[in-house]
Amino acid sequence: MSKNLSTCFFGTATALVITIPIQNALALNPQELDAFASQTTVLIAPNLKKGDVEAQHEFNPGSGVIVAHSGTTYYVLTNLHVVEQDDLYGVRTADGDVHIVNPVDNPSAIFRFGTFQGSLASSYRPINGFDLAVVKFESDRNYPVVPITNQEPHQGETVFVSGWPNPENQSARRQRVSSQGLVSAVVGTPFPDGGYSILYNNSTQRGMSGGPIFNIDGEVVGIHGRGRSQGDVYCIDPQISIDNSCGIQAINFVTQAQLANLNLAFNYSPPNHSAIAVGIVTKSTADMIDDIYGLFTDLDKLKSHVTNLEERLQILEEKRH
Repeated sequence: MSKNLSTCFFGTATALVITIPIQNALALNPQELDAFASQTTVLIAPNLKKGDVEAQHEFNPGSGVIVAHSGTTYYVLTNLHVVEQDDLYGVRTADGDVHIVNPVDNPSAIFRFGTFQGSLASSYRPINGFDLAVVKFESDRNYPVVPITNQEPHQGETVFVSGWPNPENQSARRQRVSSQGLVSAVVGTPFPDGGYSILYNNSTQRGMSGGPIFNIDGEVVGIHGRGRSQGDVYCIDPQISIDNSCGIQAINFVTQAQLANLNLAFNYSPPNHSAIAVGIVTKSTADMIDDIYGLFTDLDKLKSHVTNLEERLQILEEKRH
């Protein structure tokens, strides 16, 4: 049975609202949900220079999820703290490609919703606003986009967090995971430090920050941000945070995107079954990186290729119009 849902396209001047028919979402089994997560979850990491690994320079990759696209431009939602610096980043998609994100030459490549407080030298810095960022990359390939729910999650609801955890031994080999758990608490007013408002008991690790939180229908209900509390650093509630990770609700992101006049067309349709089928078949390669350090060393060598690609895509767009 179909229903009507208003979808907003947020521009710099006005918001165009259209009504589209969609099908009611159907629950996915864990294998299907994991396959869909495999196709839509990305890994985001900064550029490495030769010798950085040997010198043990800090390297903190994170996760993200493809939430929108327009033509050949894709938009990835992640945490602010994953892309804190104005540095060269790479976005690794399920097909193994690494897409360049260069906020130095292109300031619009990363949109940050919050700001850090305090000194860079501090061990922990609070975030004023939402711990969210949208990262933009260009590609002529067809990547699936996740559906975003316009409903709040509820306590006791089953959720899955997808992301790329960093192993404790900092091994070069990385594997994406989906962690199942339950929503422990939802608060009405987002936490002032980062805008968090969901607590859940899923097992999460460093590196999964920015990864999507799916409900059983394959819709993104939030973005994972922090693990369990450490000392006096906690999310939302100091007691509940001891045994729970925390995230930001998807509906808060949609609202913030509207307020920022971002030109995003969100997907409210059920997960693409073709993407699920591809995810099941390609999971072993999509979810594995044999050498993350090699993959993200000298990303600047790809910059000229990306520039040429963007020029070609622009020419194609102009010919279409």
